[in-house]
Parts: sequence; structure tokens; C-alpha cells
Amino acid sequence: MLLDQYDSDGFFDEMTNGGPQVRNHYRRYVNQFSQCSETDFDTKRRAVDLAFLRQGITFNVYGNSQGAERIFPFDLVPRVIPSSEWQLIERGLAQRITALNLFLHDIYHEQKIIKDGVIPAYYVLSAKHFRREFVNFPVPKNIYIHVCGSI
Repeated sequence: MLLDQYDSDGFFDEMTNGGPQVRNHYRRYVNQFSQCSETDFDTKRRAVDLAFLRQGITFNVYGNSQGAERIFPFDLVPRVIPSSEWQLIERGLAQRITALNLFLHDIYHEQKIIKDGVIPAYYVLSAKHFRREFVNFPVPKNIYIHVCGSI
């Protein structure tokens, strides 16, 4: 079997119990994956890399002398998260993005966090991305964070 010789070396593994026993929420994936040969897997990986390159899903590492575009990393092995765990993660992510939006709203409007001495004004007003021209500027639906890579 695919995982007969597998040992996580004591580290947490979200797919297995640290050995050959697959967790319930990964069983369907492992059944499908075990039917895929190494050659097929490499072919799929190259196809994804080519699709990403053609669609411009790339990035540059600034300061790198090569200056070449790099394909955005993508793992063909999914992270399967059970619904009960995802509900907890989702609540935490919603709380985090709400807090970030409220923080930015405060920074660009009332500035209570500065007036109350929680954050020194210098750190905000001299920040590279702070835009004075947006102070008291109403943004649609008070949404300051449109894209957030929290996970």
C-alpha cells in the first residue's frame, strides 16, 4: 500500500496518524491518489505549472539577479479540512478580517487608537503605506481589506 512504510518522524501529519493509518477525511483522496503513478503525477504537476505560467500566475523575486518570473507555488496534494474544523477556522478568519477593517477605519477616521496611546502616532503617520489623502475619506461599505492571505 501507498503509506505502508510511511513514518512522520513524530511530526503532526494532517493526512495520517503519523504512520500508515489515514484519517477519515483524507480516505477518499488517498484512494484516488494511490491509483496515480509517479509519471502521471509529474505530468499533472507540469500541466499545472504551464497553465499558471500561461495565465500569468507568477511572481518576481525583486533583488534576484536572475529576474525571472517564478510560478506561484501550488501543491497538487490538497489540504482536506473537515467541516467541524473549518467552521472554527472560518470564525477566526472572519474575526481577523473584521478587526483589520475596524483598525483601518479608525486609523483613517477617528484615530482613537492613537489618541488613547495604544499605538504612537509616529508609527502610523510615518508608515510607508499610510495615505494622508484618505483621512476621513469614506470608502464603499467601509471595506478596507479586499484581499487577505490569512491561510
